[in-house]
Amino acid sequence: MVYPMSFLVLAIVFIFVNPSLGSPVSGVKISDVIYQDIHGTSATEIAVKFDCSSKYPCSGIRLQDVKLTYRNQEAEASCVNAGGTASGLVLPMSCL
Repeated sequence: MVYPMSFLVLAIVFIFVNPSLGSPVSGVKISDVIYQDIHGTSATEIAVKFDCSSKYPCSGIRLQDVKLTYRNQEAEASCVNAGGTASGLVLPMSCL
């Protein structure tokens, strides 16, 4: 039996200092991460998700030869506060 892999996720770790302050605050900056030669089937329609902090945006993310599908169809990518580059065949289309 083949089990679909979960989507590619890069998310910030949130630190709650005081619940009365409202939104969580990130204390982590992520940069210079390379995703290379990743191929497979995503368990969700959004196969690539970079959800980074507005205070500490992700930077220097590199996608190289990434091909992910969802139910034998084109998957989606989602980027929030993330920057980087894509090279080679990258599916779903990079949102960086």
